[in-house]
Amino acid sequence: MTNQEAQNWIKQRIDFYLNIWNMKSDVKVTNIPSKFNLKGKVAGYFCTRKEGNYFRWNLDIALTNQNDYDQTIGHEVAHLITRTLDKINNNKSKSHGWTWKIVMQNLNLKPKRCHDYKCEPARKTNYIIKYTCSRCQLEEKMTMVKYKNFLKNMNPLTGLTNYRCKCGQSVNVLKDCKSCVK
Repeated sequence: MTNQEAQNWIKQRIDFYLNIWNMKSDVKVTNIPSKFNLKGKVAGYFCTRKEGNYFRWNLDIALTNQNDYDQTIGHEVAHLITRTLDKINNNKSKSHGWTWKIVMQNLNLKPKRCHDYKCEPARKTNYIIKYTCSRCQLEEKMTMVKYKNFLKNMNPLTGLTNYRCKCGQSVNVLKDCKSCVK
């Protein structure tokens, strides 16, 4: 299947689920725009914005998990329907609350929150700093972003941060952190 074929298939499945809902309910829901720009481990996303709602889809996951991706499409359509019902009833449901679960059941889908597709993260994490806990000797790695946050929140006199090791010991940035890059 090509990217264009996958996009057309996703749009057809959106219409399919909206038709199921519209035949069963007095509350009619119309389709919204779709963007095909998601990357990483997120399979689909229902976006609510002041300027209008839209779907975002991950074509890489759709192409490699064609048999199971239909569940994701229904899942996101259920968010659109739930949002529409909330607006009519002047309500604010939890994203995966009972309203969403009932909508999923009405679409003949299991109310499953997360997918279990095998997929790659959008970004490769570069760990360039490691620290060793002075109490339990656990060695962990961190990104430069996390390290800079440590430095911002560090007590300048002691080097201690708010960050704690799994054993409860406060991490001392000045003593415990060393570069992984040689």
